[in-house]
Amino acid sequence: MLRISLCLVLLCLGSFAVGCAEENGVKTVPVTGTITVNGMPVRGIHVKFAPESGDRPSVANTDESGTYRAQFLKDQYGVVPGPCQVKLLYAVGEAGTNYLPKEYSDSSGKHPELSIVIPEDGYVFDYDIDYNGKLPPQN
Repeated sequence: MLRISLCLVLLCLGSFAVGCAEENGVKTVPVTGTITVNGMPVRGIHVKFAPESGDRPSVANTDESGTYRAQFLKDQYGVVPGPCQVKLLYAVGEAGTNYLPKEYSDSSGKHPELSIVIPEDGYVFDYDIDYNGKLPPQN
């Protein structure tokens, strides 16, 4: 019995070591990365990972270096593994106007590289937004 208990404890610790989380019965895996605009980091880019399974999306906001860490729930980080759509927005001010072209936040298929598959062991998603317009001052 002691051997079985020890094996279960080690198995659970192993799950946390690779970064998997399962709260509320939903497994997520770590997803991090860097989002840039024309090669430059922008603080406040909203990154959304919408699973095709219909599970709750995970979200993140970039920091001043353009990096982010996806969050599923308040106390659970990560993204549900499997196919998902990445949506990117840059909303500034009280009105919340999105300054990025709509093609980055819809499912038009104009950017097939935003349709990704999150593997069971996590993912690093880096992306550079090609934008010809002028962005407002960062949040």
